[in-house]
Amino acid sequence: MTALETIVRRARFGVRFWDPVTAGPADARFLVRLRPSTGGRVVTASPTRAGTYALHTLPEEDGPARRHRVEVSDPDGHYLPFSFEATLPFTGLFTLPCGGLGSPPSPPDLPGPPNVPVFAAPTRPVPAGAAVVRAHLRSTTGEPASWATLEVRPPGGPTALGVADADGQVCVLFAYPEPPIPAPSPAGPGLVPLSGQTWRLDLLARYGREPGSPAGPVAAPSASPDICDVLDQLPARLLADESTTLSSASLRYGRELTLTTAGRSVLLLAPHPGRLHA
Repeated sequence: MTALETIVRRARFGVRFWDPVTAGPADARFLVRLRPSTGGRVVTASPTRAGTYALHTLPEEDGPARRHRVEVSDPDGHYLPFSFEATLPFTGLFTLPCGGLGSPPSPPDLPGPPNVPVFAAPTRPVPAGAAVVRAHLRSTTGEPASWATLEVRPPGGPTALGVADADGQVCVLFAYPEPPIPAPSPAGPGLVPLSGQTWRLDLLARYGREPGSPAGPVAAPSASPDICDVLDQLPARLLADESTTLSSASLRYGRELTLTTAGRSVLLLAPHPGRLHA
């Protein structure tokens, strides 16, 4: 009887993407490219049956560990492009060096390997049963608020985080919270059916970094932003009108909520002073 041999191939890099909307692995055909920071051949990670993206060999396999820029994009356009830096080879599944997601909670401590979060593009189909908050963010200085973040906190629920695209368009998706008033079955006089339920949402934007930092998370709005720079931005001020801060809004069940500044089709955002003087 011939003994069977088992060959184990250890990946030089592996990453798994997590979708905060579904609280599970992101369902997309990502393109994951690794570009050496000091120059050299760009390589592409391959998807595995386990839902990870892995690279088993490196062009400079015999050399020392090298820094790479990992560029992630979704050809279907459901998720925003982004990038991050990784030193390869990396043991185990990659974890972002910047840690959590800023103010919103990081991915839940579920059993299993680490995950890198991905964020919805404005063109992403809305999952069934999800609430939607949209805005076209534009800085008071005139330019689109590229890669700004918008935090939406429903009552009694976790904060949902959206990231604006290069044009400042942002889409925040999250599960509807519990109705503030129980919906009757069947509806009786004076009681509010589910279709009439509303919730007050707390809002917070982030756009800009500490004084002396670059004037935004990326040098070119069309480039893939560094996800750690995006998540490390400072609070900015949303404007309900020319002088009033927008800190909350009302969401009605079954209707998308579009945030705007009074008299405009966009939502104005006053960048953090650090960005203005950087």
